[in-house]
Amino acid sequence: MRKQLAVLAATAVLGVTSVLAAHPFSDVTAQDWAYQAVERLAAEGVIQGYPDGTFKGQRNITRYEMAQMIARADAHQDEVTAEQRALIQRLDNEFANELQAFGVRVNRLEDKVGNFKFSGDARLRYMNMDLREKNTKSDTSAFLYRARVKFEAEANDRTKVGVRLYSGDTSFSPEGNSSGPGGDAGNGIDEAYVQYKMNNHALVTVGKKDYIVGNGLSYDDQLRGAVVNYDRNKLNAIFAYGYIESNDKAVSVYQLNYRINDNAAVKGYYLDRHGSKNNGYETKKATDIFGASLDVRLGHNNNIWLGGEYIRKERQGANGEAWTAGVGYGQADITKPGTWGAKIQYFDFKKETFVKYRTWKTPTHKVGNDDYGHADYKGWLGTVDYTIAKNLGVSAYAGYHSKTQDGIKLPNYYGIDVNVNF
Repeated sequence: MRKQLAVLAATAVLGVTSVLAAHPFSDVTAQDWAYQAVERLAAEGVIQGYPDGTFKGQRNITRYEMAQMIARADAHQDEVTAEQRALIQRLDNEFANELQAFGVRVNRLEDKVGNFKFSGDARLRYMNMDLREKNTKSDTSAFLYRARVKFEAEANDRTKVGVRLYSGDTSFSPEGNSSGPGGDAGNGIDEAYVQYKMNNHALVTVGKKDYIVGNGLSYDDQLRGAVVNYDRNKLNAIFAYGYIESNDKAVSVYQLNYRINDNAAVKGYYLDRHGSKNNGYETKKATDIFGASLDVRLGHNNNIWLGGEYIRKERQGANGEAWTAGVGYGQADITKPGTWGAKIQYFDFKKETFVKYRTWKTPTHKVGNDDYGHADYKGWLGTVDYTIAKNLGVSAYAGYHSKTQDGIKLPNYYGIDVNVNF
């Protein structure tokens, strides 16, 4: 294609109407049939000519030169009609290889749609874990899957809307409940929320969204309600009210996080667990929970981790305690191939403790008429994480020396996860 024809086509696609430049090229005169188109695109910066000040319109245009024009035309997508924008995007697709050769990103949804983007993750899991219901034991192994896709859009410069869809295997979760060790059973929407940035320090989230209390020892699930997050310098205060997915009672959460420095942080929290309601009246007050956690990074490149968390059910006293402590080395980052990390943790759950989380892979069992949770257990958990390629990682874990508080030995367990982000 002659260069002058390509320029005329680009002008028709863009529909630019800027003021004409004054003879930018020495070999383009007012008598040339493509004069107006060349002048317009030169004024818009879509074409730039050669260092000697010529345009060379009679020679054939290369695909590389055409791709340069398309890349510059992308900057004008907000100024054209929907039909013209569609034509530009078709040209992006046609010249994708050339555009990528000099670093222009194309076919990215967040670039094309502007205030809308999506992300997701997938997990394949094999696990062999003992499920205990009362005094019975059952060795269970399974191959499980989970896939999630998240959509986010900015309504304005302060408001964001998010929705996440998920699908997961129900074969291993007790009674198909997502709080079981398989987790994320069934299909549906597990996040749907609106976030409003009040100012540079305060963020309000309303709806259903992932929520972790402390480091996750007490609760790690979706919260249906409202969360107010206030961040100032090293101090972060959080107030939440609503229903945590794995709990049938409303809860108010008061949490304070303090960043001692870049390598150390402490958290403290109190959970006011409201009672069940009958005809709008609270009939039974649940036991409140308070807790604290600590994380510290040490050594060269901060590769050594020390951390732990403690919680206590208020009315149960010492018999309602649960705690974990651990040490680790390395930091696996799923965006950085070859990074890895390993840690060893010890867990101790007293008989009257009843906590639900999915942060760590420890056994669950039925406690009375309650759903599956963590209690009457102590033992070790070892975990190794490795990033195979960008956004592709593997996590292997094993539990050992597990037993009840009365010293009854429990089977060892193990598992492996393959995680993909996109």
